[in-house]
Amino acid sequence: MIVTTTFRHGIEDSTLRSRVQKECVSIARYMPQITRIQVIFGKETHHRKSDHLVTCHMALSLSGKKPVNIYERCRSPGMAFDKARERAVSSLSRIQAFETTQRSRSGATAS
Repeated sequence: MIVTTTFRHGIEDSTLRSRVQKECVSIARYMPQITRIQVIFGKETHHRKSDHLVTCHMALSLSGKKPVNIYERCRSPGMAFDKARERAVSSLSRIQAFETTQRSRSGATAS
C-alpha cells in the first residue's frame, strides 16, 4: 500500500505529515483492499479570508472498486484531516457492510 502526503501553498507541517502517515496505515489495516491513500492539503484561495481555510483532499484507491474521494475544509490542516479521516472510515464501513450483505445474499441463493 502506498501513502502520499502533499502540502501546497506553504502550509507544510512535519508533525502532521508523520501523524497522517501513521493514521493512513491504520486505516489500511482496517480494509486490506486499499492500494493507495493520497492526502493533499492546500489553502483556499477564492475566499476573502483565504488564510483561514485549509482543504484536505483524501483519495483512497481500492482494488477492483471506484476510488473514494473526500474533501474537508477547516481552519487548520489537522482539523481538516481529522474530519476527512472520520468520513473515510465511515465510507469504508458502508462499503464493507454492502459487500457482506452481497456475500450473504449470494450464499443464500446458492443453497
